[in-house]
Amino acid sequence: MNATARHDISFARALSCVIVALFIAAFPSTLAIAAPFTESLNDGDYISYDAQTMLDMASDDQRAALEAYLLEVAEIDLETQIAVELYNDAQSRLDAINSDIAQKELDLEALNKAYSIQARQLADRAVMHYKGGDLALIEILLDATSVQNLIQRFGYLKILNINDSSQRERIGQEKAALQASLTQLLIDRDEAASLTFELKARKIEIETRNKQRTDALVEENTELADLVAAYYAIEDMREARYNVNVLSAEGDSAPIAPDSPAETALAYRGVPYVWGGADKSGFDGPGFVQFVFAQHGVILERSASAQVTAGAPVSLRASLLPGDAVFFGNPIRHVGIYLGNGYFIHAPNTGDVVKVSTLSERDDYAGARRYSWAPRTVDPL
Repeated sequence: MNATARHDISFARALSCVIVALFIAAFPSTLAIAAPFTESLNDGDYISYDAQTMLDMASDDQRAALEAYLLEVAEIDLETQIAVELYNDAQSRLDAINSDIAQKELDLEALNKAYSIQARQLADRAVMHYKGGDLALIEILLDATSVQNLIQRFGYLKILNINDSSQRERIGQEKAALQASLTQLLIDRDEAASLTFELKARKIEIETRNKQRTDALVEENTELADLVAAYYAIEDMREARYNVNVLSAEGDSAPIAPDSPAETALAYRGVPYVWGGADKSGFDGPGFVQFVFAQHGVILERSASAQVTAGAPVSLRASLLPGDAVFFGNPIRHVGIYLGNGYFIHAPNTGDVVKVSTLSERDDYAGARRYSWAPRTVDPL
């Protein structure tokens, strides 16, 4: 759901977001738990308590309206993830085509130079024979004692030049083939660029529809708006507790290993979701995973559907280790990084931020991959 739209739903929603932001900010960069955080979290429980009370007191019709609204949100989030995956695939294809074009243009330039050099060398050889060299053409003609002898001498000249002429012919053939390949690549580039443009337009359409739906909710049904605000207030408090559990290794959680992908990923909590984003100014799902693992020597493709083909499969959910990439959807449309004890971190959807969630919340878990990563040697980028 669009973050700005969420904040606009009601003052209570905005207040809860501010408090959660303050909670998250209480974590020092070393990822150690600060004692005041837990105390503040407990002190702030009244927000989720009041929100839960509001939901408990809702009528059946109000609950049905809330469920319908959340279902619509989930459908748009799903649509967004699919569109982002298509966009990333198209962008990767466009990048690969542009790289191929650049290389072929360099190759074509080299072949043109080689072709010119061979042509000039062949011309120089002809001039040498004409003016007189080791085997001047005039001398060959004058010294010929018979027609058969003359034919043999012309054959010898042909042998002398065959390397020049055949090589020039071969270069010409390679140049023609390369030119044809380059022409097709330019056509492919235009098609990929057109698809990328269409998917960007799709992004705008989805985001606009999302905002219109939220605006209509506030204007037309204030009771439902309050219930939505209460629902997300509880969600925010739940996520704050996830952060506490993960970073303090409470329960069955293993401590986050220093310089591991899990620790690197946690450094970007709160970074906004950005369609097509792949740096710390904003991430989408696969962009986040790509950026984190690049700092550990793992080079991944730009889409989740490509990332799921890398590394080694983790067949059982019980075998997951912190740092494994976890995938969602069929076909694959989303990815995050496992943190241990059922928690993972990801860039979920438009309007959200990089955050900790639980696998138990998802009914679309599709498997995991384990990459051969190296410990991070510098601070997170």
